This record gives sequence, C-alpha cells and structure tokens, in this order.
Amino acid sequence: MFNSIHIFFNRKSNISIKILEGKQTIKNDKQYIIYNLSILLCYLLQPTKKYGCKSKILFYHNCKSSNRIDRLLKRYNCDIKFKSIVDQCIKDYAKTRITS
Repeated sequence: MFNSIHIFFNRKSNISIKILEGKQTIKNDKQYIIYNLSILLCYLLQPTKKYGCKSKILFYHNCKSSNRIDRLLKRYNCDIKFKSIVDQCIKDYAKTRITS
C-alpha cells in the first residue's frame, strides 16, 4: 500500500518518490505538506490498525518522530479545512485505484 500511495502523490503533485520515502531532503512547504499527507493517508487507509502499524508507516517514510502520526491525526480531527483536504485526497486516491 505504501508504494501505491507514493506513486499516487508522485503523479498528482509531481514530487519525487525519494522525498515521500524520506530519502531526499524536503525543499519547500508543498513537499512537506505532501509528505505529511502521504504519512496520514497510509495510516487512515490501513485496513487493520494492528500493533506496530504506526512504526511500520514511519519506517517506510524514514521518519524519526514517533508521534508524527498522532499529531497529524489530531490535526485531522480538529481542523476542518485540513480534514477536507485529506478527504479529497482519499477520494482522488480511490478513483485512481478503480481506474488503474
């Protein structure tokens, strides 16, 4: 699932997959936002929230902050504008999954 989300954001936003994997430094705010969206979508679209899934998501994004997902989830639940952006990304991702 991580690869398909990375490919989705790569095609949609023209951002390098290496940035989404955390192997290349982020150079601007747009890349940082897409990087965070990628992490959040990986968590929200996880079919089962089993033990260790957060650490696995952070590992595949080369993220050192263990509470990044918790902070993104808190913002997702509290910020209506951010929630609408994330929900739109989920809809777009679902459409590309159906057509692919």
